[in-house]
Amino acid sequence: MTMSLPRRSLFPPAVRRASWSRATGFLILVLLPAMPALNAGTVAWWRFDNDGFAEGRSPTQREDVVRDETGANPGRTTQSPVYTGNVPAAKLNHPAPANKLSLQMNNPKKWEDVFITKKPVCSLRLPAYTIELSFQCADMAMFRAMFAKDGKPTESPAPPFVVKLSPRNRRLYVETIDEAGQLRSLSSRAAVETGVWYHLAVVNDGGQLALYLKKAGGGAYQLQAKTSAEGGLIDSPGNWVIGRGMSDGKLADPFYGYVDEIRISDTAIPPADFLAADGR
Repeated sequence: MTMSLPRRSLFPPAVRRASWSRATGFLILVLLPAMPALNAGTVAWWRFDNDGFAEGRSPTQREDVVRDETGANPGRTTQSPVYTGNVPAAKLNHPAPANKLSLQMNNPKKWEDVFITKKPVCSLRLPAYTIELSFQCADMAMFRAMFAKDGKPTESPAPPFVVKLSPRNRRLYVETIDEAGQLRSLSSRAAVETGVWYHLAVVNDGGQLALYLKKAGGGAYQLQAKTSAEGGLIDSPGNWVIGRGMSDGKLADPFYGYVDEIRISDTAIPPADFLAADGR
């Protein structure tokens, strides 16, 4: 009788890659930080903590080095955003390691974006979704977009998704195109302050789009606005981009400030489960 033993990895969880060295004849193990346990609905999460760059450094240009915690959607840049220890909170409403670094875009007139191109999340259909991020803006001399999805899938100049700040009234705006091709827009109730960290969440359950916002450091997320929606995000294969927006198919609205903890989920998350819930 033959016994079948359960298959087990030969390497501990922290080992992510192995290669054979012809020069030495030895198997080389490359140790990378272990992934945090992810919620079932997480499809991408850019934290900036485990990219391998110290505070004050910039990501290597033209390489997929801005890590996504799922491992599937790393980002790259052709510019010089800087890793910084200025973060909105050290602890999250999640069993992930402490938040130690954010990413600073420090050119007020030109984008220093990180773009996620030709990765699974770019072509993923999202009949429902939650998009969360933290930001601190340095000024609002022009429109400042923190996160967007590139493209021009309809006659509207708006891209499939963008979250940005307006210089006209200093409010936060979300513009997104739903699966029926309809542009939906929401805004914050009041002006956003510069030099202050905020946490935001955009939730679409397939029938309703909602915007939540809170200042870092305490308190609960506050519902800012909601509107009906016909399905989730329009099916459009453009890049996801950190640090700028798009208008009429052209790059626009460079962000000037700090961004952190950007997470996309393929489900409508309740506020109690947002990353900065529980007074963070």
